[in-house]
Amino acid sequence: MNLETLLRELDSAEVDLSGRLERVRLSANAIWAHQRLVWFTDHTSTRHSRRIIQLLGELLDRLQGTDQALHRSELFVLLTAAYVHDIGMQDFRIGDRGPETFAIDDYELIRDRHPARAKDLIVQRVLRIDPERGDFRIDLDDRLEYLLPIALVSQGHGSAFFESTLDEFNRADYAPENHPLRGALLTALLLMADELDLHEDRALFPQEMAQSPLVSLHHHVNHYVTRVSVRAGTPPRRRVMQISFSFPPGSASYQAEVRSFVVDKLARQARRVNPVLVGETAGELEIDPRAGVRETTESIAHARRPLPDSALRELRERTARHALIGRSRFVEDVLAWFADVTHVRWEIEAPEGGDLPLILRWLEAAATSSAAGWLHFNFAVAVGTEPEDILRRVSDEVAGVARDAVDDEGTATASSDPLVAPSGTMAEILALRAKPTICVFEAIDELEEQTLVWLRSELESAEGSAIPSLIIVTRRDSAPFAPGAKVIALGNIEVDAIVEHLSSEFGYWTESARRQAEEMIALSDGVPSRLHVAFAVRRLENFELVGNE
Repeated sequence: MNLETLLRELDSAEVDLSGRLERVRLSANAIWAHQRLVWFTDHTSTRHSRRIIQLLGELLDRLQGTDQALHRSELFVLLTAAYVHDIGMQDFRIGDRGPETFAIDDYELIRDRHPARAKDLIVQRVLRIDPERGDFRIDLDDRLEYLLPIALVSQGHGSAFFESTLDEFNRADYAPENHPLRGALLTALLLMADELDLHEDRALFPQEMAQSPLVSLHHHVNHYVTRVSVRAGTPPRRRVMQISFSFPPGSASYQAEVRSFVVDKLARQARRVNPVLVGETAGELEIDPRAGVRETTESIAHARRPLPDSALRELRERTARHALIGRSRFVEDVLAWFADVTHVRWEIEAPEGGDLPLILRWLEAAATSSAAGWLHFNFAVAVGTEPEDILRRVSDEVAGVARDAVDDEGTATASSDPLVAPSGTMAEILALRAKPTICVFEAIDELEEQTLVWLRSELESAEGSAIPSLIIVTRRDSAPFAPGAKVIALGNIEVDAIVEHLSSEFGYWTESARRQAEEMIALSDGVPSRLHVAFAVRRLENFELVGNE
């Protein structure tokens, strides 16, 4: 369904909304004639906004044939917001700095805050509040009955502002032309259509600028998506998302991870907007969180770019972190260590059936994505556990890392000549890493008392190394290993942590999340390993393969 054509058909001579929309479209095209922040995926009105409007038409195709159809004022607000919702990226401010001074380190802040900036700009530029020479102009009438809802819907497309925007609409009573306007519905529609606009046309790879791992990940994810569409489900009021991927040859090791990165977020956003869609349309519209997925491997050599190692490490760190349940404080402490880079010793009390394997998986991913060192020794494995055995293993790990070091392009960054395993104390060996390192000594319960005494002394001496390290020992019992170390007990997971996880990672609203969390606690007794299996199954329900080639 072409919504712009529909607006023209519903228009009247007295109120020329389609004419106003055309002026907005031309303004948006001028504003986006040159995308200032080139490290973002394409956000221009001529491509991004047009695809959003197409997706909105597919979402609304059936609804417009019911008594819950959007009236012309709602259509105008929604379509205008589709054109101007991202203008915060074209005139963002960080303190006194403007876009011309930004560096890639500012990426996350801009991405997170631009929806609020868009709302402010829409109102300021139309009402000419504090105009400055060179400000871009939005050719939109200053009638507040339209202007304020457009600004709010634009703000609400950002996930961080969605709920607060709904609250603002609930407190207001906008009625353009005296027709009540369902602002919450329009906000939910724009958020979902914006999320669905994944497409290879959005991927940008400017040769003059290096991309951070996160930026590179977003561009490559779009690079692999050839089509997104929405169709009628069963029943037809239930709209089904369909995504087609085309991966480069040799990408089998990360195809599932990229797919999960995409469909998990789409499912999360569908669950977030569904209560609004259903409530605002008397049950005539909802989105199936389960997406249909088609995957192919590109047959033309070099047509698709492989995912760089740095982007893959970023993907795996984020995937591993978001899988953790109720461990946000631990994650914050580790991230604080990356920021401070000091000598720290922790002890993790990890009983059987816990989530230590998932925590260690995230720790390794976090270390590799941040260019820190990673050393992991599991004493539950049947290997030598005498002091000389442990030192040899540490030496071998350090030497092996030095031999195998390569950059993202596969170029060796160290001599490929065989290295002799270094010898000395733990502190002397770790100092050879020449970079902050996370060292994990897992299952120290398996060591003999004499070896424990030696290891305790070695780890204490390692704190005098010039190279900072985060040293973690794990044990199953509650007997402290060394005085002065921070103790972290990995107990069972409480219902509130599950509620938070269901809300943040799966998009459930609080009431529904609590009901499901209580059911999961009853079935798992809060045992982390059982809960993680349950959540893994839920993630598999976020998609259905509808065809592979």
